Amino acid sequence: MKRIFATLASAALLFTLAFSLSGCGGGNDGGLSRLNLRSEFTRELEGTTLNIVNWGEFIAEGPEFHVVQAFQALTGIQVNYATFNTNEELYLQLTAGGAAFDLTFPSDYMIQRLIAEDELNPIDFDNIPNFRYIEEYFQSGLWFDPESHYSVPYVWGMTGLIYNYALLQEIGIEAPTSWTALWDERLAGQILQFESSRDAFAVAQFILGHDLNTTDPDDWRAAADLLLEQAPLVQAYVADQIYDIMIGNNAFMGPYYNGDFMYMVEYNEDLRLVYPEEGVNFFVDSMVIPRSAQNQRGAEMFINFLLEPDVALLNATAVYYAFPHTEVVNNPDFVRFNDPTLFPEEMPLYQRFEHLPPEIISLKNQLWHEVRMAR
Repeated sequence: MKRIFATLASAALLFTLAFSLSGCGGGNDGGLSRLNLRSEFTRELEGTTLNIVNWGEFIAEGPEFHVVQAFQALTGIQVNYATFNTNEELYLQLTAGGAAFDLTFPSDYMIQRLIAEDELNPIDFDNIPNFRYIEEYFQSGLWFDPESHYSVPYVWGMTGLIYNYALLQEIGIEAPTSWTALWDERLAGQILQFESSRDAFAVAQFILGHDLNTTDPDDWRAAADLLLEQAPLVQAYVADQIYDIMIGNNAFMGPYYNGDFMYMVEYNEDLRLVYPEEGVNFFVDSMVIPRSAQNQRGAEMFINFLLEPDVALLNATAVYYAFPHTEVVNNPDFVRFNDPTLFPEEMPLYQRFEHLPPEIISLKNQLWHEVRMAR
């Protein structure tokens, strides 16, 4: 879900292709007829276009319920829907001036950066009456948007270590409890690592006992040195490629996000997830409206549609993440109601990403390039 591209041009090409291919046809109502909508939706914006960019596998797109098609049938708004792989890739797109997006779904620290750089529009919450369904904790002003002016929480989750229990048993290796398992030389060529630089550095930082938001350059260099030690053992640096690799028994372990694990384990029951003892990253991905938006009212209408209780429940069932929506988390009919992976009784140790100073971002990017070139 959550690839830094070598050049801006290659990233721009990806987005151009995605937009040209992702517009949905109007011949299907996407399951709209099965919804009991609690807000009023008008067709005042019929004929306009809404450009949305989201994480992969992050919205219901099934034959029985398709969010985009249902919204189009309801409002008459044409939706162009594209995906991105890392927050850093998205940042390049939002700030390069080559594309105008109306709605996107970044993670907390990237939202914090976009706010600081005046790259987001405030949201008119009068147009989002369904915001009342967001859980109180997520309504009250989170660390990345303290005044709740710019964002509406969409999902929350944590990183974890995914491993194939059966494959480890075959070679006599115990189930891991620590991030250090990703440095086990017995698993050379069978280890995956994040393609996202921020997440990969976090794994090393947890092992070293560092603050994930440290501004000490020596801390970042120490984490890079640890990642350089790991590089010869790594089969691949992955984003969504992890699905096919882990489901197909083609690697023994790799770090990723708990919601994506929930999807993978449905297709391979030998997979397990552990929250390593050193700690994990707790994250919130939210809906925001970029400064380049051409259809803000349409974006707010789409946000309100996603928060419709029936839509949220169907969407959460398809997406596998924890939704901060009262009509989802309090619904015993929700297929993952009280699942301990998504909703652990006791939260693991965790830290949260925050926006880093420009000089630290530059250092991180330089060090990450060195890590990737070492493999």
